[in-house]
Amino acid sequence: MKAPAARSALALTASVLISMTSGCPSYSTMGSARVLDPGRVRLSPALSIGGAETDQKADVETLQPQLELGVSAGVIEDLEIGARVWSLPSTQLFTIGGQVNAKVQLYRPDNPRRGVHVALAPRLGFHHVGGPDIGANIMSVGLPLLIGITFGDQNELVFGPQVNGQVSWMEGASDIFSLSAGASVGGIFWVSDCFAIVPEASVQYSTLRAEGDDMVWLWQVGLGVLFDLGR
Repeated sequence: MKAPAARSALALTASVLISMTSGCPSYSTMGSARVLDPGRVRLSPALSIGGAETDQKADVETLQPQLELGVSAGVIEDLEIGARVWSLPSTQLFTIGGQVNAKVQLYRPDNPRRGVHVALAPRLGFHHVGGPDIGANIMSVGLPLLIGITFGDQNELVFGPQVNGQVSWMEGASDIFSLSAGASVGGIFWVSDCFAIVPEASVQYSTLRAEGDDMVWLWQVGLGVLFDLGR
């Protein structure tokens, strides 16, 4: 029989695995590599689903849907700030989280409707997951590099290599620190001047370990939309 501390540590690991695939850290970028013009506002609701793949197939249910809502705004030239909130529609678990983020344009072509855009998109997030005998909190930080290739006038293919770090804690267990690295790939398809459809997929390799596992791969796929407001 496992000691209480060991059971608590395993419960925290299970909670973190669930949380890492349902919003914290949010590996999805669901956005463009082009920074918004000053005064322009963008809404970005999305639905995604994610999972964790391990060597031993740990006894943790990690396939989870997630609802998200983001808002971002152009502040000055080459700088955009934003925020996202998310929740997990489940009767078994209660999860809620959010993040603040920024986007800094590192390179833009002379013609914004052609060529390659590059931006750095740091983010800071918090997530809580609760359920029967489980209550975990996760603080995360991420640093994606967004590389957007424009095609078809203003549509965009976006690659997002990234590194992430997080600390997780719950009562009765030691804090867990973990790192992950991976990438996302998505497309932005503009239906009109102010509305776009955004499919995206991401995969990460994490240093987090479930009991008996040598590796943990995290994945997430989603479908979002962009609504542009303002001038």
